[in-house]
Amino acid sequence: MLTLETNIERAKQPQRSRPNVVTSFNEDGFERYGKRFIETWLEYWPRSVRLTVYYEGENFPFTSGISWIPIEQVEFLQDFMDCLRFPIMHGIVGDHYDINFDARMARKTFIECHATQHYGGKVFWLDADTVTHAHVAEDFLDRMLPDDKLCCYLGRDGWCYTESGFIGFNKMHPGCMRFLKNYRNVFLCGAIFTQPGWHDCYGFDAMRAVAEQNGLGGEFVNLAANVPEGCMHPAANIPELAQYFQHLKGDRKDTGQLREGDLVSV
Repeated sequence: MLTLETNIERAKQPQRSRPNVVTSFNEDGFERYGKRFIETWLEYWPRSVRLTVYYEGENFPFTSGISWIPIEQVEFLQDFMDCLRFPIMHGIVGDHYDINFDARMARKTFIECHATQHYGGKVFWLDADTVTHAHVAEDFLDRMLPDDKLCCYLGRDGWCYTESGFIGFNKMHPGCMRFLKNYRNVFLCGAIFTQPGWHDCYGFDAMRAVAEQNGLGGEFVNLAANVPEGCMHPAANIPELAQYFQHLKGDRKDTGQLREGDLVSV
């Protein structure tokens, strides 16, 4: 039986926050892939992990056991979106669409910052066109982002921008909130438009480079460090991720399958 003194000492210890996974979709996205995301989440993820959906629209089932936050609550997001007044900022380059210049994809950055500030602890973004196919281990997220690290990510350094379909931030790390503030500010101040591309991945890589210059390079865990150069789908080639889920990005979400060539020899 625990004594009063033991309970008091335990109460003084830092309390570990529940890990959080966040994602986002609008009504069309829910019908196209979000519904499957939620169904497989509820089937395979441990109840010890909180899922939060930042939703855009009104027609959702608001499934119990999941946190639902209207995207309008995300600080500074609408201000940024209102500034994207030129077609090129939406990725319209001449007569075609180029995803590299679609600054609207920075929604993810603002949501990650909001969730980390709101929930604390470790917060992971997982794209909503992801399908879980096996029971996820209780310690999976802690293995991907150890307690002493700031961030885990899928880096393609030297030849392509980071793949941001799965990324995690650790608010308990002393450098985390400063990094996230800079990550968001690169969009708010317009500095993103000096980069080779304008979506969240370019902003993340730019601010990670600044963090590395300030001696924080070792605080970032590149989960894709061993994936060969040229592989455009790192998540599918990292056994620790692929054993649990597949990210069906692009037209893969319609076929429900990876493309030929997605899997490489690691």
